[in-house]
Amino acid sequence: KAHWLGGYELMLQQAFVKWMKPGMVAYDIGANIGYMSVLLARIAGAEGQVFAFEALPKNIARLQKNIDLNMCISPVKVVPNAVTDQPGEISFFVHASTSMGKAAGSAGREEEYLEEIVVPSTSIDHFVYEQGNPAPDLKRRMGVGRHATVSRWRRDAPDCLSRSDRTSCFVSANTWRPLHS
Repeated sequence: KAHWLGGYELMLQQAFVKWMKPGMVAYDIGANIGYMSVLLARIAGAEGQVFAFEALPKNIARLQKNIDLNMCISPVKVVPNAVTDQPGEISFFVHASTSMGKAAGSAGREEEYLEEIVVPSTSIDHFVYEQGNPAPDLKRRMGVGRHATVSRWRRDAPDCLSRSDRTSCFVSANTWRPLHS
């Protein structure tokens, strides 16, 4: 219901409006169905770009549909990968809700998972430096447990630095906490 009424993670939405500017590049890591990806795309505008990383196949289809339905002004590229500390494949545990999960070896809920699947993975280093994609001005990581292994990136810089050395990083879980250097 909060999604429909626009109240889902309201403080995080307000932080995006404050920190995200037109023309910026955003990474939505653990994009799920794209609620935040669409918001970021609207803020980034035609000159910006959003990369929506999602590992669960069921969510990837929903994510693409949501992007299509919202006719995003800013280009949104769906990246069907888990984000980990190295590219390749990784075991991914699917939660009973089937719309959540976590990469093997990451922190997060210690409970029974419905199934284990193998998904493609990438690292931010690989995505930016090897594949030539633009570094983010802002990145959002959904559920620290889901993508906890994403925390190490950029060979020569701490977690939140990027092309501008001022990337704003947001962790979205039960609460939000902006991190920026």
